[in-house]
Amino acid sequence: TIPDNVTDIGTSAFDSSTQIYCYENSVAHNYAVDNSLEYILIKLHSVNNKVNIDYDNSVIFSFTDICTDIEKIISTAQNYILSVSESLSAGNTKLYGTGSKVVVEDELSNTIEYTIITVGDLNGDSVVDVLDCAVAQLYSAGFHEPTQNEIYAANGCISDEFDVNSYQNVVNMALAS
Repeated sequence: TIPDNVTDIGTSAFDSSTQIYCYENSVAHNYAVDNSLEYILIKLHSVNNKVNIDYDNSVIFSFTDICTDIEKIISTAQNYILSVSESLSAGNTKLYGTGSKVVVEDELSNTIEYTIITVGDLNGDSVVDVLDCAVAQLYSAGFHEPTQNEIYAANGCISDEFDVNSYQNVVNMALAS
């Protein structure tokens, strides 16, 4: 994967069996085309360093200070349409918390759906606060079962379990915000 901020790729930097993941019209894309290398265009990319996109699992990990304006955190390559469903709307403010869906559509109407996971946000309101801590405590004590998205939000990564560390992560995130 070659970031779209790369400005130069040296001659013979890759052998002919290399597959390049790149952004449309980037230096890497042009390099792949010019050198007849196999490439895959990345449809989503982070606008800043506060977002982690897991392409394999179709998950976008974000943080609470950037979840009210989706265009500030992700964008698409040209010829793609980006649509988002907010998880909660408060007045004129759109909030993109855990569980919001991002759909990327190309000109042939092929779509890929991503799920936004706001790290620490278990209830989908895009903030990490005492409410998320209370939910985490219920899960940690075994009173309720968390959804897969809530497990991801508590751990900040793809994970299969909610444990005491998950609970502590949510508490730490709430204290930090």
